[in-house]
Amino acid sequence: MERPAPFIPLTGLVACMVVVAVLAGITVRLFSDQASVAILAQVEAAASRAEAAQAVAETAAAAGVDLPRALRGYGATGDGSVDDSAAVTAALASGRTINGGGLTYKVHSKPVSFAKVRDAAFKVGNVIFPTRDYLRTDTSKVTNGFLYTAWAQDKAYKIGNQLRVWVNEKESHLDGTGRIVGYASDDGGATWSTGEYLDARASGRTLWSAGFDGVSEYLFVRIPAGENDVPPYTYQMWKRALGVGASQNYNGAWTKTNITFPVPSGFTGQPVMVHSFTVGHSGSILVGASYGQGAAVMRSTDGGDTWKSATLGIGSSFEEPTVRYISTSGLYVGFMRNGAGGEPRYWVSADNLATIQYYTAPAGYFGGGAMSSSSLCFDIDPETGRIHGTIAYRNGVIEGVGTDEQVSAFYITGPAVVSGSFWAAPTTKLYSIGQLSRRESGGASALSQGSVIVAGDKVHLFYGVEERTGATAGFGKGNRIANIYQTIIFLNDRGSMFDVSSDLAANRAAPNPLRKASGIDAFVIPFNDANGLGPTLVSGRPNFARHVSTLIIEDGVLSLTGSRAGLYFIDTEGGAASDSLDTITDADAFEGDAIVLKTVSSSRRVTIKNGVGNINSGADRELSNGNNQIMLMYFGGSWIPFQNADK
Repeated sequence: MERPAPFIPLTGLVACMVVVAVLAGITVRLFSDQASVAILAQVEAAASRAEAAQAVAETAAAAGVDLPRALRGYGATGDGSVDDSAAVTAALASGRTINGGGLTYKVHSKPVSFAKVRDAAFKVGNVIFPTRDYLRTDTSKVTNGFLYTAWAQDKAYKIGNQLRVWVNEKESHLDGTGRIVGYASDDGGATWSTGEYLDARASGRTLWSAGFDGVSEYLFVRIPAGENDVPPYTYQMWKRALGVGASQNYNGAWTKTNITFPVPSGFTGQPVMVHSFTVGHSGSILVGASYGQGAAVMRSTDGGDTWKSATLGIGSSFEEPTVRYISTSGLYVGFMRNGAGGEPRYWVSADNLATIQYYTAPAGYFGGGAMSSSSLCFDIDPETGRIHGTIAYRNGVIEGVGTDEQVSAFYITGPAVVSGSFWAAPTTKLYSIGQLSRRESGGASALSQGSVIVAGDKVHLFYGVEERTGATAGFGKGNRIANIYQTIIFLNDRGSMFDVSSDLAANRAAPNPLRKASGIDAFVIPFNDANGLGPTLVSGRPNFARHVSTLIIEDGVLSLTGSRAGLYFIDTEGGAASDSLDTITDADAFEGDAIVLKTVSSSRRVTIKNGVGNINSGADRELSNGNNQIMLMYFGGSWIPFQNADK
């Protein structure tokens, strides 16, 4: 039995419509109705759009506009494993702009130019070379000074919503003295604070490890033998409790403690460097330690007062270990640099450091010569447990580029492998960041030596770039310049015009702390602690009263440490009617510092004693009433008066 024809509702026909029909047995088949007319109209519209598109393409071609063509249209697969060299070569040879569609193409060598390539990545060996639009990234400078600001090596971390990066700052790489500097960002890395010196006085002290355990902030300062940065080294731990949440005090005072790390079997002395920081099992804290004889991790269960060691590797090729603890899996993971001409190593422990497994990257893993003497610094994504790291060659000749002025840097991401090699894991990916300027010729380099922070939807890579070389002497401000750069890799896009957790706002604000004082030829710096809550004036007129401090004499000693005031009101010990001042102590005093001393009241008489302590005033000077004052200048450990006013 023949299937009946579909019923055509009366709405399919309209008045006066001309139709064509064929009678076949008992079935009437229409060739023309309202539905077919609509379909015909759609077909005609599609044809019109195709013709219009063709016209646009022809017009664009005539005007020299190159519309992208899909790379897969040339026969490429884009799966990252099948060799697409022939297809990519043909696509590039066409001279047309090609679009990779966000895929990875395995090739023998990367394209010479990416000018006509869109949204594609090319994998050569293990290294993936992406176009600018393949990964959503942003690169900027964190520091910008005419100094050698470098070695952000694995001492960056997050406190609340704030990102912190610590560096060492010198006048050149060879300078034996320098300063420890901290930089902070409170807007997700869009802007960074001016540097905060841990100590304003230049010394041979350097910082190699820093971190936050959720309550306290830790810095591990290396102390040299003497004033210059020379071994043998000792260590000091700077620690401060920051509080929790809205009560955090980001500018609290540091507690400084001398610490001695244990010496692992077969090692001697204290570590050459202490790297990295992590919060381990049972609330402990850990750092990596590099000796001349190998690498170890140090663990403390009492907040850094005492330590125990676990050896990672013995021999001079095991150096500068990094360490992180993944609480969700109970794994310790990290990397060690290879200073013996080999590739870096990945290490892992699944039994709280009782046993250590390590895996060396295969020869040529980074696409050139051995990645020797380079540290792989990293962080762990707390949500996925995935590793995100950065590393760079320290010498372009070793890389194989024939010059030492440009070297390649990399971003690597992969799983925290429990057993087996991290380097060979199917989801481990190695991306080329590009070539960094390495303009300090000869010897070691502060190039790269970076840090990583995973914060929400962003991975922050920090690394050093050498921007200028000059005289090779140890000193010479402006001769050799290095700065810290930041590359941000966005892991997600939340699809909003402004998303503070995923995006970066372009900073067009004036970061200069100076303010113009209206009506007078002077600038000011707004400090709330200035006298009368007035700002500090920056002009040709010195003003000692913009920052005032009141101190009490104790056993003939006046301690100025930490106050840095210009005018001091001094009071007698216990409120006595009279007292003597023999010595002024100030650990922060610089040669040429000038201060003014006044008594707090005419009823508190103070005698400045000459030659008893470190005050050389020529004779005893008495401040007998509130109008008396004496101005002193610091030279060679002594305070010497300009003159005194006795009214």
